[in-house]
Amino acid sequence: MARDNFLQSVKTELSLRAAHFCSNPRCLRLTAGPRSGDLRGLATGHAAHICAASPDGPRFDPLQGEEDRRSASNGIWLCRECGDMVDKDCSGFTANELRGWKRNHEIMIAEVRQQGWSQSIELLRSG
Repeated sequence: MARDNFLQSVKTELSLRAAHFCSNPRCLRLTAGPRSGDLRGLATGHAAHICAASPDGPRFDPLQGEEDRRSASNGIWLCRECGDMVDKDCSGFTANELRGWKRNHEIMIAEVRQQGWSQSIELLRSG
């Protein structure tokens, strides 16, 4: 069975929904920025599968169809280091844990986008 890799459009969607920050709540590393000495940007993020792209990967779900396996709903945006941990540690992370990371990260990004960093930080401090 071949790998069900994400299309570039899905990777772009995942990175935008995460605002180019790692979705691991213990990391939150920015995955895009300027290159040194150049006018171009540099992207270092990683679109990881929540349920693996192939049967030999972590969290593979044999009941999941190819289209679902390749969809943005089965992906999470991470920095390269966290992406490697999620992709290579077969027992380190559950699919539900990764879905929680993604859901909570996107909620946080939506709050920051709507209210700005200063208000979001105040809400976190007071809550």
